Amino acid sequence: MKLQLIWDLDGTLIDSEYEIITTLQKAVEGVGLSMADAVAPLRIGPPLPDMLRNSFPEKILDDEKRNEVVRIFRKIYNASDFEDTPPFEGIEDLIRDGSFVHHIVTNKPQCATRRIVEKKGWRGYVAEVFSPDMLLESTGRQMKKAEMFRLFRDKHPEAKLVSIGDMATDAQCAKAIGIPAIGVLWGAGKKEELIQAECDDIATDVNELKELLKKYC
Repeated sequence: MKLQLIWDLDGTLIDSEYEIITTLQKAVEGVGLSMADAVAPLRIGPPLPDMLRNSFPEKILDDEKRNEVVRIFRKIYNASDFEDTPPFEGIEDLIRDGSFVHHIVTNKPQCATRRIVEKKGWRGYVAEVFSPDMLLESTGRQMKKAEMFRLFRDKHPEAKLVSIGDMATDAQCAKAIGIPAIGVLWGAGKKEELIQAECDDIATDVNELKELLKKYC
C-alpha cells in the first residue's frame, strides 16, 4: 500500500507570497486604500478574509470593503498564469515521485488551486484537491480546514496518511484525525509554532523531507 501524502499548498508546495501580496495590493487599492493602511504584515496561509482581518483594522476595512477586496482579488488571481508562483526547490521531483499518492488540502479556492495544478503540470500527479468551496453548491457554505481533513479521512478510512504543511493549523488538523504531521520550515510557519502544534517531524528542506518520509513508508 502506497503512503498517501496530504499536502498544504501555499508555503509548502508553492512559493505564492509575492503573487498573493502584489495581487492584494491591487485589490486593496481598488477600494481606495493602500497597503500602508495595514497595522500588521499580511501572513500567507489563512483564508483571505482572515488575512485581511488580521492586518487591517475594522474601522479601515469593514465587512463591505473586505468583501469587495476579496472579489477584486479573486478576479485578478483566478486569471493568472502563476508565473510568479514557483514550486519550492525540490518539490517538482517529489510531486512526480510515483512512490506516493499525492493530495492537496488547502484554504485556497478550487478555481485557483486547480489552475495552479494545471499550470505546473501536476494534474496527472495530484489525485485529489480539497478546498473550502468544494461543497459550496450543496451546502451553501465554505468549509474550514479541519472539516476538509475529516472529510478526507472519512473518504479514505483505511489509507496510510501523512500530512505535510508549513503552518501549525496543518499539524493540528492532522492530529485531530489521528495521522502523523510533518512541519516544513520553508513557508510562513515558525519552528516554535510547529513544535507547539506537536508535529511528529520538522523538515528544513525538501531533501530532509524525503528522508523523513522513508520511515513512514
